[in-house]
Amino acid sequence: MIKKLVKILLLGLLILLVSKAFIAFTAYQAISQLKDQYADDFLLTYQWLSSSLNGVVSLEDVEITPYTMKKTFAIDDVSFVYPDYVSLLFGLSALNRGELSGLKTISLSNIQTELTGKSFKELLSTELSPVWFTPFNLYGCGKYTALSAKEYELMGIQQHNMSLKIDLEQLDQKLETLTIDLDGQELGEMSISAKFPTHSLQRAIKNNAFDELKLHFLSLEYQDAGFFRRLNILCNQRGQQNRTVFSMTSAIQWKDAMFSRGFLVNEALIKMYSDYLLQGGAISFEATTAEEGLRITDLNSLVDKEIFSYLDADLVLNGNTVEDPQLYLDSATLFPPPVIEKPSEPKIIETPKQKAGYRTVSLERVAEYLDKKIRVVMQDGKRYEGLLTETAEYNLVLIQNLAGGEVHYHLMLNKIETFEVWFNKEK
Repeated sequence: MIKKLVKILLLGLLILLVSKAFIAFTAYQAISQLKDQYADDFLLTYQWLSSSLNGVVSLEDVEITPYTMKKTFAIDDVSFVYPDYVSLLFGLSALNRGELSGLKTISLSNIQTELTGKSFKELLSTELSPVWFTPFNLYGCGKYTALSAKEYELMGIQQHNMSLKIDLEQLDQKLETLTIDLDGQELGEMSISAKFPTHSLQRAIKNNAFDELKLHFLSLEYQDAGFFRRLNILCNQRGQQNRTVFSMTSAIQWKDAMFSRGFLVNEALIKMYSDYLLQGGAISFEATTAEEGLRITDLNSLVDKEIFSYLDADLVLNGNTVEDPQLYLDSATLFPPPVIEKPSEPKIIETPKQKAGYRTVSLERVAEYLDKKIRVVMQDGKRYEGLLTETAEYNLVLIQNLAGGEVHYHLMLNKIETFEVWFNKEK
């Protein structure tokens, strides 16, 4: 009996060791494939890979360097969480094929990165028009229109510290929920929850077809963690301007910027913006799309609509629902038609028209005016006027019509003082 029990234990231990080795090998293959596929986009390194009996596989001491962002993210732990060990055993190999079968949570703990380099906002601006980021720019802060590393340091923030958690839950046969929780510590906490058709997220990841992903519900919540207080101090270093004045000034500049870019907001939204800068706390937005869903890459479908009524959306500030908020996206301002430059017409330079009369001409060009009426003044003061009929190397022949007939004058060129030609009036 004892021998059988020992054999069972040894067999169970062997199965456990083999399964853990299989998990480690499968995870290693998946990571290697990911690194090879995106070798031109980012660098990924890690120190250790482990798995546990509660259905978690983890990468420890991870560093990710997206080349376009020019910074490195150091992460203590990246964990993939499954319901149990058996789900991990069978689901991890499916993850290698781009399938999310059984995967419940991905968590990244203690993410650290330097202040320099590109932000996620700058990265997204390369994919989306910068106009969509107008509502989230910095206003009311004098010369500062965005926060750089220098401004963060002035606010007492020496580096970015955060943690990230992504949960995937299937609600029913039709919809699944993706929830992203980002704790930015000094920068506050952000929570995003979205509903998509079941398995559509998996298809989008597997086929790299995120433009086909349709959104049916969206919830956004941001919890201020003293960031607005720090911002007020930064923006008023040289004066004693109180937070109330700062929040009102920011709201006015925010409204002006929104209007200039085609985001038309009403007084309820302007007051909400001012109140939030003044009070801090939590703000949330919930929206339900039409039955067919909203393609997440098709933001242009929202233009020329009042967003809150179109999406049946609610806006809540510190537990109080904002009454009748309105945001209208004006396509004529957001996306003005391209300016078509008319081809420049050639400039016509009109030369002044000359009156009829004699004009002095160089003797070097005398041969050009045969059969033209000319007037010659000789060096001795004599004048001759008539028709030029002949030219030679040393003289010219001028004919005068007199009452008794024609008179031919042979005039030496070296004796001529001035030579003039008659020109008719130009039309």
